[in-house]
Amino acid sequence: MKRWEQRIEEARDQRVLGLFAYPRFTAEDRRLAAEWMTCAVGEVRKRYGIRMDRILGRLGTEFYRAVYRNQADRAAELREAIDEYALTRKRQDWERKSALRDPIPRGAPSVELPEAPSAAASRVRPVRGR
Repeated sequence: MKRWEQRIEEARDQRVLGLFAYPRFTAEDRRLAAEWMTCAVGEVRKRYGIRMDRILGRLGTEFYRAVYRNQADRAAELREAIDEYALTRKRQDWERKSALRDPIPRGAPSVELPEAPSAAASRVRPVRGR
């Protein structure tokens, strides 16, 4: 299956009577853009292994509208935005996972902990005679 970069370039290259540029997506492109698994969001989710969220949903909806309206330049911008967001999410997930594995970053300054109070100072005296 073609990637969306290829589909967008093909849409940009469409011409009327072989003379005039007339960006146009095919019916198959519109059908694929309408499905989450085959649109630009589904493509980057498979590539980077990230989960769906509200921002990806909004970007995917905007991408579908651009394809449906034959706005190839807008579709290219949105595809880039989807890819950049997916990479940011992938990086954040990796940083979160690595922080869980190694809670103290390498090269971080060591922290001196205060000494524990002595046993005599920590005893609580009972209250008498009320």
